[in-house]
Amino acid sequence: MSSDKPISAERSSQAPSPPRLVAARVLLSLLLSTTYDASELLEAQMHTTPLEPRDARLATALVMTVLRRSAWLDLQFEDLLSQPIEQLDDRALVILRMAAAQHTLMDRVPPHAITDDSVRLAVGLGMDRYQSGFINAVVRRLTQRKDPMAGPADAPDWRRIELSCSLPQWIGRMMIERFGPEHAQALGQALAEEPVLTLRVNRLRNTPEELAEELARMEIPTEPGLLSPDALRVSRSGALAELLASPAFAEGRFYIQDEASQAVAMVVAPRPGERILDYCAAPGGKATHLAELARGEAQITAAEISPERIKFLKENIERLGSPGVELSTPAGAIALGGDGYDAVLIDAPCSALGTLRRHPEVARRLSRAGLRAAAGLQRVIIDSVAPVVRPGGRIIYSTCSFTHFENRDLITDFLKANPDFQHAPPETWPEAFLHLRDSDDGHMRTWPAMPTVDGFEVAMLIRNG
Repeated sequence: MSSDKPISAERSSQAPSPPRLVAARVLLSLLLSTTYDASELLEAQMHTTPLEPRDARLATALVMTVLRRSAWLDLQFEDLLSQPIEQLDDRALVILRMAAAQHTLMDRVPPHAITDDSVRLAVGLGMDRYQSGFINAVVRRLTQRKDPMAGPADAPDWRRIELSCSLPQWIGRMMIERFGPEHAQALGQALAEEPVLTLRVNRLRNTPEELAEELARMEIPTEPGLLSPDALRVSRSGALAELLASPAFAEGRFYIQDEASQAVAMVVAPRPGERILDYCAAPGGKATHLAELARGEAQITAAEISPERIKFLKENIERLGSPGVELSTPAGAIALGGDGYDAVLIDAPCSALGTLRRHPEVARRLSRAGLRAAAGLQRVIIDSVAPVVRPGGRIIYSTCSFTHFENRDLITDFLKANPDFQHAPPETWPEAFLHLRDSDDGHMRTWPAMPTVDGFEVAMLIRNG
């Protein structure tokens, strides 16, 4: 068969496509790294290898598609291998996943182009003649298939979720236990889709209608938010770079923030004259939103422990012109508690499972032990701030995670140990969010009711007066 012939020397000397080379390098780094995320690595690679906007969009799409669908992509070629997929060279695994993604999930890439690009990529990544010939053979056979391979019809629920969005088995099982098979499967499918880019309009500087009109003139169409009145959902894919380079961004007229995250500050519902502590404030999305909601008439302390993250926090506060916001360390904010804060927002460091659509690399770094460790840190944080909440004041606790470890169980244990706190009654919640509030435990959850936004959970606690 021609697919088994070695590639020509002429072909092997051709340079790989720059966006595909960038994507492959990022995916290889993510196989080895447990700290960097995909967006950071993409930014670093594009700094080293500058790309035109169209090529940058292709590189990003390849990386995110492979990360979101790796298990399904492996299914497309694993029967073409003579060895277990686990024994593949990392470079071969990345190239084959990229080829499968282009053949089955991306439009307008002809089979011969996928094969040629894959071989060039193999050479560009330092693979020898034999390895490049192996890539040539497998990709040719892969692209000869007209229909994608499907998993077995009798696959267990967790396997179907794995194939939908490449979640590890234990996370798939946890989703099924948490939401039930039907909702878990729907979430798995939603997590495989490109997330909607959402803006939070800075109402101190313009209205949603004004910003939408300006963006329309830039050929960036938007739609009103589903959950937040301050939100604009960007309808066109690949608009991020243009938005970040726009005068509207430089002038602080919007902040990029998912609607579920926007809802957290709206649950706080800051009132004129209140003292509010945002205890884990960087990069500043919620602190600046609080300032906008209060129209500068609340005193907001934005606390952050990391010097590097304080830098981003300060930059966002200055760009958005957020009135009434002061920076502090967590210890300094506690020391300045005085007569107590009217509200304390804890947007706790967490597993980030609710943002898997945006950060699919997170899933492979997590473990059950890691979840419990995150819950331990969260408990330390809420115990630290509870004493500085005034009588009648409130704690708003949020995570971008759906696990009971980090939410329901933690809050239940906290309330048992602190009988002077209780769940806020329904009438204290914004009416717009009551349909997302679970009457059994008093928590607001965006999943599974709104699978197209990030998965957030929010609890509001009142200190007895």
